[in-house]
Amino acid sequence: MSKRPQQISQTRPIVQKKPNFLAYNSATDEKGSLGDFVLHGDLAKEITAERLKQSSYEYVPFLNDNNNLFKEIFNALLTSPTNAAIIQKKVRMILGDSFTVRPKQGIVLRNDTPPTDEQLINWDAYLSDMTPDGDTINDVFYKVAFDFVTFGNAYIKIKKSKVGGVTRYYQQYLPFSWVRLAKEGGYCGVSKYWDTQSGRQDPDGLVRYPLFPAFEPDEDIDGVECSILHIKNHYPHFYYYGVPAYIAAVLHCELEYRIAKYNQSQFNNGFMPSAFMQVFGAYSQDEAEQAVKAIDEKYQGTGNNSKLILQVLSDPATAAKIDILQDIKEGSWLELGQIAKENIVTAHEFTQSLAGMATSGSLGTNQQMRAEFEVLQNTVIRPMQQQLLSQWLSKTMPQVGEYESKDFGNNELDILNNSPVSFSGDIPASVVLTTDEQREILGFEPLENQGGNDANID
Repeated sequence: MSKRPQQISQTRPIVQKKPNFLAYNSATDEKGSLGDFVLHGDLAKEITAERLKQSSYEYVPFLNDNNNLFKEIFNALLTSPTNAAIIQKKVRMILGDSFTVRPKQGIVLRNDTPPTDEQLINWDAYLSDMTPDGDTINDVFYKVAFDFVTFGNAYIKIKKSKVGGVTRYYQQYLPFSWVRLAKEGGYCGVSKYWDTQSGRQDPDGLVRYPLFPAFEPDEDIDGVECSILHIKNHYPHFYYYGVPAYIAAVLHCELEYRIAKYNQSQFNNGFMPSAFMQVFGAYSQDEAEQAVKAIDEKYQGTGNNSKLILQVLSDPATAAKIDILQDIKEGSWLELGQIAKENIVTAHEFTQSLAGMATSGSLGTNQQMRAEFEVLQNTVIRPMQQQLLSQWLSKTMPQVGEYESKDFGNNELDILNNSPVSFSGDIPASVVLTTDEQREILGFEPLENQGGNDANID
């Protein structure tokens, strides 16, 4: 009996397949690794270069065809009290007390030559009339700073004009929502209808302009060249546009609005339907609608809460059936609102006290306010001022002097800042005021036997 041939098995190394760590989000139809803990719809990202290359886009949206990021930021400005207040304060702090001219400093070189009186007069004359409408630097800078703080972007339209024998270099503000950058770079499209005509690449009134420092002749006006200067707050993964510093707190701005809206609804109808009411009887459609309307007017709205409903009936069969609905939610809305405020303040790099929020266990002093203001001034406001000046006026003012033949010297524009809290509160009144002056401030008559001078009284 022959033996069956022995099977020789070849030993092979065991290869383990790498697990496919791809999660699928059915709500957004997006795939991503488990490291992507942010919902796709909540992640603000520009359209990728590959998608732009394959698309028919001529101008890059912010950040999609529906302009959703712009709307979210704008809604956060209008509906979040904490966010709106901080933005307003930051803009006013950026504007500072006034503008000044100082010797231009290099990166390592220092210039100690002060501007001459003639140069200061030239600076003042130009900054007092820098737009076709005669706006001053204060008018233009406020609008530019507001857009920059709110949206992380700002635009200035520059016009070199030689019309009617007058040579002018105008710099005027352009609303952020009116401008979109061209895909190929170097150009932008300006139209006031970008926001209202979503999805269109050729909205009404679209005009194409080069980006600064390039200029091109105006097609409608001879002797005029135009350019658009773009100021942006750099952020990772954003090539075309900037984003505001508080972008991470936009969701908390929405929470602050939703909590307020939630409570407003509670005042109107108990935050949820407070009762389910059924009225029995033979009613026509018109009579039923009138009855519903009458009950709404009687028991909803301001001043109509928590009223008693009383029926006097001869037939129990026609009695209204009322089921009281209990709101059993136990959400910590006060705590959630406080957390939202604190996160908004944190994202803005602001302070609780300067944002108008009381700190538990602290009364606050002038010294504390000044210390917080100085830290905020040096770490947040001053860098933003320098960013606006360096990306805008430090670039354009040398061109202004050359184009309009004005001597500005080797100088640059700067901003003077002031403190919201003076030192006067820290100085005792008795050190700088006489007794009678102190009495007069408090509404008392002077001491007759002192003659207006300090003296001890036995």
